Amino acid sequence: MGIPHTSAAGPSRWSPSLLHQALSLPAAGAEVLTAMCGLFDRVVHRGLEPQAGALWAHARLIPLRKPDGGVRPIAIGEIFRRVLGRLAVTSLAHDAVETLAPDQYGVGRMAGLEAMVMRTRLAVLENPGWGVLKVDISNAFNTVRRPAFMRLVQAQFPHLWPLVRTCYASPAPLRAGKHVLKSESGVQQGDPLAPLLFSLALHRQTRDITHAPGQALVQCWYLDDGAIAGPVHSLVAFLEVLDHCAREIDLSINRRKSELVLPPGRCETDITALSSLHGLPVVPWCSATLLGTVLDTSGDMGCVDRTLAATLELADKVAGIHEPEEAYHLLRASVGPARVVHLARTLPPEAVLDRFAAFDDAWRHIVARTLGVTAADGQNADGSWRAEWRLPLRCGGLGLTSLRDMSLPGFVAGSRAAARTLDEGEVLRAQREAVPGVPDAEVEDLLDSQARGLSRFYSLLKKDWVSAPGSTPSERFRRQSLSSPHAAAWLGMPSGTVLGGIPWSPALGRDTWFTAVRHFLGLPVAGVASSAGLRCPAIVRGTTATCDALLDALGHHAQNCALGPTRYGRHAAVIDVLVRFATSAGHTVRREVRLEDVPGITSARPGDFSFDNNVVDVAVVAPDGVAAARSRKRGSFAAARAASPVGSSGHAANMVAFIVTTYSNVDVPARALLSGLARDFARVRQVPPRLGADRPLAGRVPSGVPRRRTWYPPAVPGRTLGPDGERPALAPPRDAGAQLIRTEHPQFTRSAPSNSAPELIQIQLRSG
Repeated sequence: MGIPHTSAAGPSRWSPSLLHQALSLPAAGAEVLTAMCGLFDRVVHRGLEPQAGALWAHARLIPLRKPDGGVRPIAIGEIFRRVLGRLAVTSLAHDAVETLAPDQYGVGRMAGLEAMVMRTRLAVLENPGWGVLKVDISNAFNTVRRPAFMRLVQAQFPHLWPLVRTCYASPAPLRAGKHVLKSESGVQQGDPLAPLLFSLALHRQTRDITHAPGQALVQCWYLDDGAIAGPVHSLVAFLEVLDHCAREIDLSINRRKSELVLPPGRCETDITALSSLHGLPVVPWCSATLLGTVLDTSGDMGCVDRTLAATLELADKVAGIHEPEEAYHLLRASVGPARVVHLARTLPPEAVLDRFAAFDDAWRHIVARTLGVTAADGQNADGSWRAEWRLPLRCGGLGLTSLRDMSLPGFVAGSRAAARTLDEGEVLRAQREAVPGVPDAEVEDLLDSQARGLSRFYSLLKKDWVSAPGSTPSERFRRQSLSSPHAAAWLGMPSGTVLGGIPWSPALGRDTWFTAVRHFLGLPVAGVASSAGLRCPAIVRGTTATCDALLDALGHHAQNCALGPTRYGRHAAVIDVLVRFATSAGHTVRREVRLEDVPGITSARPGDFSFDNNVVDVAVVAPDGVAAARSRKRGSFAAARAASPVGSSGHAANMVAFIVTTYSNVDVPARALLSGLARDFARVRQVPPRLGADRPLAGRVPSGVPRRRTWYPPAVPGRTLGPDGERPALAPPRDAGAQLIRTEHPQFTRSAPSNSAPELIQIQLRSG
């Protein structure tokens, strides 16, 4: 649907998350979809009467303070209106671009911001003596005259007319707390249709402005932000005409915020026409900005410095909140490089690399406070940052994306996307020729996608990190374990979050969070400067003797001790969570699976618990003990199969070795088990099936087993068929759900649900 899963709810309190759950209901989901399609069909083809239209268009009003002290009113409408608006805009994207071309970059254009900045730069640099007029329209979205854009919609997009008439023909109530306002002018900020409707009205006015022969101007608009390039005298005349045309649709030019950017190398005293600007600010080219980035990449970078400083100031405040885990998630997701990524996509690396490196360094110092470590703990001897502080979660890092690392792939991808929008073939060819040593077949993919370029970089960084020479065996095993796809998944979502109505774990306490992070990073336990003299107090079962081995602050002995309570505590905690998970997924679970009084059996308890036809045996081991644990489980399972060849469904019991390391690396059979449980949980608990980001693991369905049940692949690698040679079933969904488990031990985690099945509505509409 194109609406974030966590987006706010409208006045009726129907949120995107609630709608997803309603569509996922086994019994009522089809009825909900049918009802939605019927409503959408009525609105799209006939519209609603004024009174019903006002109810359809009413919204919650959220006032947001602007940096200059003004107020930006955001209207949060009903989810059904937003869904239909998003589908309508998506279906009309190509027509909208054709109608608004070539001046409007804020509607339907890929990399519109980058394209507008590039076009403005090229226009000035390729035409000596040209300047730029930056236009700011006061309160544009809330004041544009409704009849202006409604007439244009009726003439140019007749299929959209019933929906637009329903939303804007009658004043809609806006609820701000206990107060109710009437929306009688403009478009609602928050309405998916708003950018298109406003741009139609503005484009109609700007395209009619004529220019003197030989003095054609280059107009660029990103919604209500304009940048017009041309000779200074023409820009002055254009401003006067634009001011008059804007008043015809109730728009007003804000001269205090608009600017005249002088041509490169010119100063105010060189321009005789400045007296007619009536107080319009004049700035030199070297310090000009546009859409939050600088135009002259070799000039004043004050705008970049201020943006980075403001982000660091906000990050410092976020790091001071009471819960460090929540602060870490806020910093990683929104108050850091993610907040200023547009700078990386619009500025060449050579101009900003040092600034980005300084920003990354300062930001990581701030993040370190939320992790219970010092910045020195994350740095190598030469001052560079350890790989864990640079790698994304999927590669075993903390997910602290570096602005410096994304600078080159971000700028190249942004420039190429902008060049395609502008049809600038020279830019594409020049960048392609600047990539040595890469096969031709891969060049285009690497250059066009910031994500693919970063992925290649991170893959190489992870490879070097895992295979770095000189590390101790324990450190090498830690890196190999963390580099698995899901080892850092527990860092991807705050603890204590309710999923499917179930609070899977309490929120981690401050000390537990700090200890978990230090264990993840291979750092000594906080407060333990030296472990000299500390010995393991574990008691040998049935005796009074103790383990008495030397303890170390890194916890290596605690991970390997076969006697200590830590081992049994981890084991019991994992079993408890798995049993809860399987029970919540609709399975009947039996603990302590035993095969007693069977001659020749080598293990009286081949499984910790069972459900359906699956017997699960859990092992929590140090990274260097995975191979040994896997071998022990296979031997135990072989004996169990020989002793009890028939299970509850008439087939041999499916033995699953659930092996997980203390650094949260989950073995392949365990991932398959979690994948199937996640699928069942999504069905039973009526939540979207996308519960993680794991890769698919093929499962098998033996004949005779009801398809509503889940059969999990055997623990023996290389086995491709079920016990009786059945054909393979469809692979489980991409979201295996290996992150669904969390205990007070940091290695067992879960992930948040994300959007699912938004295509159902669109497919239903198209097929109808």
